[in-house]
Amino acid sequence: MTPPLDLLLAEGTLTFNPRTGEFDTDAVAKAVAGIGSSYHDKADPTVFALFVDPEAREACRAARAADPNDSYPYVPLLTVHPHEIMLFTAGSDAPLLALAGQFITWLTSAYDCRIENEFGTDMEAVEQAEKPQG
Repeated sequence: MTPPLDLLLAEGTLTFNPRTGEFDTDAVAKAVAGIGSSYHDKADPTVFALFVDPEAREACRAARAADPNDSYPYVPLLTVHPHEIMLFTAGSDAPLLALAGQFITWLTSAYDCRIENEFGTDMEAVEQAEKPQG
């Protein structure tokens, strides 16, 4: 069972691992392409960034082309591998969190995932701990 989206978005980093099989990285890339103004890094093809507007995406693209070692802006970032996807949610900016939420919603509808926060805590356990006992 997937924890509620608001609980997941309150975390800084989430790691998704498929419970069986592996992620289809091409399908993930296609899904990411439909979220906001996404950017697929040419220098590191495992990395995707989600932007609210195309101007910010193009500024990132230009900066990364000029210096592939340059850091990414503070936006939702994904690293995608067949056995693990990491999502850096980008804090509390509502429009950026909405993009991260779109990705989480797509991923958890397409795959049964174990989800951990940056401390390695299973988010299903966090959800259970937060439910009222009764």
